[in-house]
Amino acid sequence: MGVWTNAGNWKGKASDALSILTLTVCAMNWSGWDAAQAPSSQVLELERTTSQIIVKIRDKPAVVYQLTGEWKPFIKEFRTTSGINVIRDGPPDHRHHHGIMFAVRVDGVNFWEEQDQSGRQEQRRLLPVMEGAIAGVNYVSFGQELAWTRPGDPAPLLWETRRLAVCFGEELGATLTDWRSVLTVPEGRDGVVLSGPNYVGLGVRFAASMDSGGLFRNANGWTGVRGTDGEEANWAAYSGSVGFGRVATVAIFGGTKNPTKKWFTLGEPFAFLAGTLGLDRKPLRLGRNGKLELRYALAAWDTSPKPERIQALYSRWQALIETLPQ
Repeated sequence: MGVWTNAGNWKGKASDALSILTLTVCAMNWSGWDAAQAPSSQVLELERTTSQIIVKIRDKPAVVYQLTGEWKPFIKEFRTTSGINVIRDGPPDHRHHHGIMFAVRVDGVNFWEEQDQSGRQEQRRLLPVMEGAIAGVNYVSFGQELAWTRPGDPAPLLWETRRLAVCFGEELGATLTDWRSVLTVPEGRDGVVLSGPNYVGLGVRFAASMDSGGLFRNANGWTGVRGTDGEEANWAAYSGSVGFGRVATVAIFGGTKNPTKKWFTLGEPFAFLAGTLGLDRKPLRLGRNGKLELRYALAAWDTSPKPERIQALYSRWQALIETLPQ
């Protein structure tokens, strides 16, 4: 693990927390000592305020999730193991780009852009916090039940049960977060149609320093926007500068049960990566009482790892996916 940087604006906010969950685990020792004899240490910690969930790894923020906002919840900060935040919220060129967010159009209502007639993802309840360990990987999991509503109508067009799990293991070498969204047609509706441009889905807007000059790659060995945009692959990644000669990488992993693992990549005038459902080419209809489960993971490295290393973490996540909280 690298050295965490100062969290800055989070200093002193612990006093505002409504709840704190600490996961205590045995320190892993790679020199052959009995793990049961190793001293225990606090690894994962969750703090909840009225508007955010902050997950810390060894006392430093790793993932900051915005529970409530004017339009939608999202991941506001996503940090590498050395503490570098690799995403950005509400840049001047696209105010509706919120770090890492998920949205599509539902029955023509726009949940991606944020305009007068756009829809909102409204929190109806918080899911229970869960924590545990699987094969040497510790996790803390949280989530929300969201009502996707249109202007002037509180009745949901769509229900979403969203659960995230921040994972920690020394061997992972990256910050890893599992993302599960279950979309359900509300009772009484005949069905809904999911649609939208080629960039809607689970989108990542990168830190300003990463906006240009970076490199896109995918699991099929293709590189650059030309080789990755619109392609299907198990994962797609972007590496870009974070200053002082350093490079960070962010990858999105796609679950094997997703209807499609199609990627949108953009290099100019800014860098953007999204896991999409290809809805621009083929809208997806969910019938009465229909349900769609989507599974992704997000990973952040302090380096530009070789594709084999990204694939290894993808495979590690696949091995964990069925035992993480559903």
